[in-house]
Amino acid sequence: DASGSSPLFFQWNRDGVALPGETNRSLQLVAVTTNDIAGYQCSASNEFGSATSRVARLSVSAAPLPPTLGNSVDYTGVQWNTAGNAPWLGQTAVTHDSADAAQSASIGHSQTSTLKTTVNGPGMLGFWWRVSSEPSNDRLIFYLAGSEKSRLSGESGWQWKSFSISSGSQELNWTYSKNSSKTGGLDRAWLDEVKFIPTSTLVAPVVIVAPASTNLESGNTATFSVAAFGSPTLKYQWRQNGTNLANSSSAGVSGATSATLTLSGVPLARAGEYTVVVTNAAGAVTSAPAMLAVTPVPTLAEALDLPGLTWTTSGSPAWSGQTNVTHDGTDAARSGAIGHDTSTSMQTKVTGPGTLTFFWKVSCQTNDDRLRFYLNGSEKARISGAVDWQPRTFVLSSGTQTLKWSYSKSKDLTAGEDRAWVDEVQFIPSASLLALAPTPAAESVVVNIMATVNGILLTWPVQPATQYRVFFKERWDEEWQELSADISISDGNASAVDQSTAPQRFYRIVAQ
Repeated sequence: DASGSSPLFFQWNRDGVALPGETNRSLQLVAVTTNDIAGYQCSASNEFGSATSRVARLSVSAAPLPPTLGNSVDYTGVQWNTAGNAPWLGQTAVTHDSADAAQSASIGHSQTSTLKTTVNGPGMLGFWWRVSSEPSNDRLIFYLAGSEKSRLSGESGWQWKSFSISSGSQELNWTYSKNSSKTGGLDRAWLDEVKFIPTSTLVAPVVIVAPASTNLESGNTATFSVAAFGSPTLKYQWRQNGTNLANSSSAGVSGATSATLTLSGVPLARAGEYTVVVTNAAGAVTSAPAMLAVTPVPTLAEALDLPGLTWTTSGSPAWSGQTNVTHDGTDAARSGAIGHDTSTSMQTKVTGPGTLTFFWKVSCQTNDDRLRFYLNGSEKARISGAVDWQPRTFVLSSGTQTLKWSYSKSKDLTAGEDRAWVDEVQFIPSASLLALAPTPAAESVVVNIMATVNGILLTWPVQPATQYRVFFKERWDEEWQELSADISISDGNASAVDQSTAPQRFYRIVAQ
């Protein structure tokens, strides 16, 4: 930048020599190389004189060469070869070790890109690999001595694999191949941190992938796994809170001395810290701890908030209590994970007359999979598809009334979470309703109804020591249903917002 009387004229110089045509306020050098290393100055002049800037020196570093294949996969003691329609290359953009990794080349349909080497067994081989491709059709395959041992496809993320290598010269081959059509993901495969330990070399074990913490409900199955690498033979010992575990069918423990520990029918006492000690002839290593949290499973009566009744279920798996998806923030009943063309139900009995209310929810294939409510064997309501929590209210007549909720699946297809939920079942006998009957007000209560951007706003004046309930229906011939919206009381007025988008609704406010 320069200041002075106009007009101003500029001239850029390189190492004191004027650059032809560079007479603007800025100088741009495109695609610089080491040949552009120099000192640059600009002279500004007008009719009264001139001034020259200080020297700006440009330094240019040579572009780094891509890592070799051996350096990329961190195993340089062997000869790496690449074949197929295009070669594998070393690169630094996608890696497991945050340094470098080998990557398959860009190939077309029905083409392959192969990376291979040879090791002398016996020994242990381990490596990290990853693929981003069209699921099932474009794949990364590992071959050992010409035999396929494992494959990846789709969006795999980094995964660890290890194999025992037998005696003699053994070819290791990683091939990324594409089918005859379509492309998915980044259309690439990667290999990193290849490790080979000959049996004759003693190397203490290291934990590659530590066991992960988990949280489950009591009665379910917990699985902990570890990936370790070292000279064979590796031995494992799992511990709970520092105490060695032993296999026991009665205690539900299996795999206590293997890479995978399985705990069946987990009771609350199984909660705690789990570690695994991995040993071989060269030493031992203890994994980082994994925590097991066990949540008690509520009974159906507890989950449905109506413990005074007897609940029965049919179908397999049956309905059960759980704490993951609820309306009241505590617990709710959930249908079992049933198969196609089956159903699962739960039911109870109450003695009418009275009023039944409950909340229900479903996530399933629209129209084909359904959650239904039956009263004395007669269907009264159903929901299907992706339906969030909804309240329902039914007036029951005198005598024994059988209440049943049934979730059923069609013969094919699955959508959503493929489950149904019921929560906050309440039954108030008519005698109890009489005790809650409102006291006649001295004056009529005027309810103001207004459409807002948040929904339909209902506002009314409150009476001392009075609670309110809001009911709605969309046709006069329907039963009243209780609105699930919160009722706020402030400055002598009560209000509730109905977020429904129904074209018509009628409202009733009940004071208790």
